[in-house]
Amino acid sequence: MVLRGFLKFLGGLFTALVILGIILGVIGYFVIRNLDPNTFRAELEKHLTRQTGFRVELGDIKFQWQPQPRLQVAGLKFYHFQNLEKILQSDQVRIDADLTSIWRKHFSMSQVVIQGPEIFFKRSQEGAWNWQVVKEPATSASPAEASRRTESVSVKNLGNVTQGWKFGVGKILVRDATVHFTDETVKPVFRLEIEKLEAEVHQSLGRETFHFTAGGSVFNSTGRNLAAEGDLDLVLQSLDFVLRYSSEKAVFKGRLKMINTLPHSEGTLEVRDLDLETVVPQAYKKGQYVSGILNSDLKLSFEGGNPDMIFRSMNGGGTAAIKNGALKNRNVLREVFQQMSPAVAVTGFLGGEMPPGIAEMMRGPDTDFQRAALALTVNNGKVTFQNFEVVSSDYRLSGKGTYGLLSRRIDLNSALQFSPSISGYFIKKVHELQFLCDRNGCLTVPFQYSGPIAKASVMPDLQYIGNQLLQIEAQKFIDRGMKKLSKFLEKKVGI
Repeated sequence: MVLRGFLKFLGGLFTALVILGIILGVIGYFVIRNLDPNTFRAELEKHLTRQTGFRVELGDIKFQWQPQPRLQVAGLKFYHFQNLEKILQSDQVRIDADLTSIWRKHFSMSQVVIQGPEIFFKRSQEGAWNWQVVKEPATSASPAEASRRTESVSVKNLGNVTQGWKFGVGKILVRDATVHFTDETVKPVFRLEIEKLEAEVHQSLGRETFHFTAGGSVFNSTGRNLAAEGDLDLVLQSLDFVLRYSSEKAVFKGRLKMINTLPHSEGTLEVRDLDLETVVPQAYKKGQYVSGILNSDLKLSFEGGNPDMIFRSMNGGGTAAIKNGALKNRNVLREVFQQMSPAVAVTGFLGGEMPPGIAEMMRGPDTDFQRAALALTVNNGKVTFQNFEVVSSDYRLSGKGTYGLLSRRIDLNSALQFSPSISGYFIKKVHELQFLCDRNGCLTVPFQYSGPIAKASVMPDLQYIGNQLLQIEAQKFIDRGMKKLSKFLEKKVGI
């Protein structure tokens, strides 16, 4: 399971820090002040590899005893055990120890500082994450062992030395971190970097609860615009957290709890006046995307840690609204008219002269709108749009439909209605369009928008359009026939 693999990665990092701290504690316990810790670095790397499941590489190790016992490692690196892909690297790890109670076999790391780490999260085209290991690794040295032929001191009996000890961690600090996230299952490849990340984790006094805070910058922001805070309860096996983006513009409050070994998550998302242009990656702006100012309220729940399981189990609902927006790089209005040509000859009209306002609307690259609103529900990975509305001064688009989170397929049944002034101009150019007008003189075209989300096609309801034309023409034929019949009867019978 992906979540378990990720937790194993975090657990491996924590295990490495604890083992390094134990080394400091043992040396302090035996008052071995003149020992060079680098003499057992290669053996220590082997031990960390066995304990964490990742290949571990350590830099130069130093001890400092004044003013406080301290261990410094000039570099800590984690590699995938099989393909040696780098998962984590840190410039420096510093562990401050409290040795006042060490004679009672109680060792406490008052502070752990991880300086300048880079963390690489990557999902391959096959959906596998870079921290997942196919099988348990065999005992092996780190990648740098071959280049180091230093004398080794075994740490295999480290567990016997520390048996019966109690260990504690006061505070873990992460300074100036960078997280690289890559997802190759989507095209174009999704990339996101969290920079200038600062984090702090500390244990609540007398409780099996850890409180954490974190802050960083995303989307090339010059300042920190992403913040997180939460509490991990080891007894209840739950995590309560809050994620904030850009000073409360987007807030997600959630809870993750283990239920029968399966993680269950639920939470609420509030978005207030978020400019979508600022959060769409530049690579995605070459294709179609939605811009505008977003406001949204959603409540969601799901199970599992694997993306497929999350989508399949997702339930919830809410509302969303966008103002002053556009569907970028796609003109749905023009496509509707182009696809009507089998029933109504409008292609030539689209190529002719049009007033500037109408020409921009029909020939521009985007579908601009003043406001859009929708209400939706999510049931086992299927999103249902109960009703949606997109409004401009020149048109109104409304309808309902579905979207599959796993299949990434959208199916909408919609109606495109133009304003009376725009409808009048269209009818003047293409007389047959008057048959599609409602009682208010507004041209209304029903159509479907369906297919994979990246390649969804627009298809007007040609059967409806054709039936309308036939019905009007039939009515005209009947009216003409009735007039002729009336005149005939008047002449023959004298009615």
